[in-house]
Amino acid sequence: MNSMDQVTAQVAARYSSLFVNRLAYTVQSSRPAENGKHYYYRPKDSRRLSLATLRQHLSGRLTVGLYALNPTTQSSKWVCN
Repeated sequence: MNSMDQVTAQVAARYSSLFVNRLAYTVQSSRPAENGKHYYYRPKDSRRLSLATLRQHLSGRLTVGLYALNPTTQSSKWVCN
């Protein structure tokens, strides 16, 4: 069984309801730059966060960055420091 099978759509949906405040997100680069750092970028192929992308993130195949503030309501579901 691979790790993607362990993260069900139900788990991804629950994670989304708790931590996703807007559908914009960033992805960590798969290879480091010359300075050794991994940078984050906005994906060009899919502009909106999907449950499939969240499943990849939760299974460790992809690292995504989520935005805390919702620009419409100016509210946040979570804070990180």
